[in-house]
Amino acid sequence: MSTSELPTGVHRKSRHDTGRRTRSGRPTGSGLCRQAAEFVGDLADWRLFITLTFAWDASPEAAHAALKAFLRLIAAEHERRHLVVSWGGGRQFKGRLHYHVLAVPYGGGDFRTDPRVLERLWHDGDCRVEPVRDREKASEYLVAHEFWNVAVVCDRTMPCRRKHGCRFDRPWPSAGENVTA
Repeated sequence: MSTSELPTGVHRKSRHDTGRRTRSGRPTGSGLCRQAAEFVGDLADWRLFITLTFAWDASPEAAHAALKAFLRLIAAEHERRHLVVSWGGGRQFKGRLHYHVLAVPYGGGDFRTDPRVLERLWHDGDCRVEPVRDREKASEYLVAHEFWNVAVVCDRTMPCRRKHGCRFDRPWPSAGENVTA
């Protein structure tokens, strides 16, 4: 039976298919998922793994704005330097949005702020901040969600006042620019 003859929603098991599937239905061991995880894992020497869960049913646009505000608060007021971040997210089984964020100060190094202080900055629900123990597994987990993206968070309270925006990266991506499965 060829793949085109399979009923809708049934996937042929590949040699990389572990039986586990992402929320979008693709196998976690699929080539695309592995390549995306390698891309995210190789971007930086990730230092923190942050989990953010909303206490209410937030719209994707409101959740995206809250994520951006939270990360800008860390960059501008606590770390006072640009941050490289990658986030993935989606709806939990309860229907609430949540995000997983990998973060590192721009140029590498460790965070100056205690993770417990960072956890208290999130006022929209639950927050857990922990060091990245396994960069490969963290990036695989991040890209296995409904969407993911990568950005540089500017450390200025007002974005860099350069003619073409922040010197380190393009403008913050909108919620519609997230990579989806």
